[in-house]
Amino acid sequence: LYHGVAPMLWTNLKVRADLPESVRGRLAALYASNLTRNLTLKREQETVMAALANQAIPSHGLKGTYLAETIYGDLGARQASDIDILIPPQNLNSADRILQDQGYQPVVQNRLEDFRRSKEMLYQKEGAAGIQIPLDLDLHFGLLPYRQHDPLLEWVWARGMTQENLLVYLCANQVAHRFARLKYVLDILLLVGQASPALDWDVVVSKARELELAPGIGHSLEGVRKLTGVPVPDKVLSALRPGWFDRTAMARAVGGDLIQTLARGPALAGPFGAVSYLACTRGFLPRFRVLRQLLFPPVVDVRCSYPQHSHRTGAFLYGYRLVRKFPPAAWGFVKSLF
Repeated sequence: LYHGVAPMLWTNLKVRADLPESVRGRLAALYASNLTRNLTLKREQETVMAALANQAIPSHGLKGTYLAETIYGDLGARQASDIDILIPPQNLNSADRILQDQGYQPVVQNRLEDFRRSKEMLYQKEGAAGIQIPLDLDLHFGLLPYRQHDPLLEWVWARGMTQENLLVYLCANQVAHRFARLKYVLDILLLVGQASPALDWDVVVSKARELELAPGIGHSLEGVRKLTGVPVPDKVLSALRPGWFDRTAMARAVGGDLIQTLARGPALAGPFGAVSYLACTRGFLPRFRVLRQLLFPPVVDVRCSYPQHSHRTGAFLYGYRLVRKFPPAAWGFVKSLF
């Protein structure tokens, strides 16, 4: 459940005759519940994207139900918590009006212009049939965190979500989530397993090397291959393998291999995960900029993290965030040294 793979576990174990009935019933119920939720999320996503298309706003599904359909081939096999839709940043104002017409409200009220710096905006809507809790929708207008220029976004809008673009995105997404959950490994494993005969690995390497996250993308692909045997060519891993200093930093921050990384999951999902992201970033200046953004993210992001204090000033919010995050982050860093 923590790693987001319980429904996928059921799809692989349901044919086992020796599966204990208590486990069978529990996994079957988890899968059915996830399928029901994903069907609702998919209907909502299609409705919103149709409304956007009616106003000539391009959009693309991300994560959750999009991956469940395109990679897993089973809408109930991948856990999803919300709806993720990508739009061009210049269409934010129009998209906001459309979403509010659909019954969605921003989680935090703020100037729309300020949200462009955060590259996403969160909305909520009262639960539809079959969903008792509010529906969450994450409107994305960027794909890479912590950077002002987003080449991956430009590639997707120019060529579409090709298999190569999707693979680079999934690896970057795993880095952004601090390698903390097994479901991100499965995303990459299933995509490479299905697309590898036609996948242009030279394009994957050239795109990855243009990004500051190239060391993290290489670590992601190498870890998935070691863990699962998925066919990632040696030349790809060699081209993306960082130097000794970066490899040492990454081993300290995220572990020597993917098993160690996954074992650190809860810690990496917390404040200490910022160190792992820095270790997966290439170059001193990019790391300095990322560190500055980690310490002082756009104030709208902090408001979304602490909506109960969203009416407070930016100075209060940064101070409150520091008090909440610094002690566990410092302790996590000390533990990592030993």
